[in-house]
Amino acid sequence: MLKDKIMKINLKIAVMSHLSDAEHLIEFGLGDKAHSEIETAKKIILNFDDLNQEVEEDEINRILAK
Repeated sequence: MLKDKIMKINLKIAVMSHLSDAEHLIEFGLGDKAHSEIETAKKIILNFDDLNQEVEEDEINRILAK
């Protein structure tokens, strides 16, 4: 079952994705939303020593919920 599968996310890709989203939001004049994406990337960087690792999605969500 899909519920039983654990989703793992590469941290480097997650950070790059959030920063890329921020770039696009800036292009559309949505600075506040871009700032939020940048803050999310910063939280990931500050909470993990190794961005080359893959972690469970729930672990990232717990950190971002703080």
